[in-house]
Amino acid sequence: MTGIERRQYCQHWGLPYQEFLPKRLKRRERARKTRCPSKDQAKCALRYARTWAALIGNLKDVHKIYVRAAKYRKYGLDVQVDHIIPLSEGGAHSPENLQIIYAVENRRKHTRLDYRPRVIFI
Repeated sequence: MTGIERRQYCQHWGLPYQEFLPKRLKRRERARKTRCPSKDQAKCALRYARTWAALIGNLKDVHKIYVRAAKYRKYGLDVQVDHIIPLSEGGAHSPENLQIIYAVENRRKHTRLDYRPRVIFI
């Protein structure tokens, strides 16, 4: 048995992992992801901001920005929420410091402060 096959099987009962999980749990997890995909991303960004000890603004307004980005993604646009001043450079995790830009531009920007994206979604 190869390493990949071994990882696909549950250690305790020797069943494939998907068969091991109860169907109800799989349905619940799928429903949660489709209900609010932006919630997971907003929580992840908040956790990341706390690791940098950044100032954290109004979380309800921050969450609205992530919801708006999720709507753009639903329409087929490849966008990400970007910090104008990166957290690593001392920026805050607040609505004033967030913008929605294309994912390619976000990767190109990285931690630079002088980069101006061509398109900023409102």
